[in-house]
Amino acid sequence: MCYVVYSYISVCHPFRREKFCTTRRACLVILSLSCTVVLLHVVQAYFWHFSGSVCDIRPDVAEHVWSIWSWTTELLVFLLVPLAILVLNVRVIVARQRITENMEKLLEGAARLYRHISCCCRPSALLVTIIVSKY
Repeated sequence: MCYVVYSYISVCHPFRREKFCTTRRACLVILSLSCTVVLLHVVQAYFWHFSGSVCDIRPDVAEHVWSIWSWTTELLVFLLVPLAILVLNVRVIVARQRITENMEKLLEGAARLYRHISCCCRPSALLVTIIVSKY
């Protein structure tokens, strides 16, 4: 997920990358994601009870509480995160296609200009034009 966000920022918002993609911020994101994962799953230790060779839901936990918790965490981990990754990747692909199309148009225009200049102007006249326009 972090790489996808980095890729999204780099491609779709390249001038903001320096602000958002710093080493300090990366360390903070990794630390916060690690803490979130641990806190999300440490609750499992409360729900489960191990006796002998059987591991089952703790008897004093209501079945609906376990069901709600289980559905919530499963939807978060296996639905929302992949959907967010998919949406960000699609936006990156669309932005890269748009950049490629713009670069092709720019290169076609530059090639056309070069052909026009090389056909119409003598090299000495072109050099004088470049020197005069510079000053």
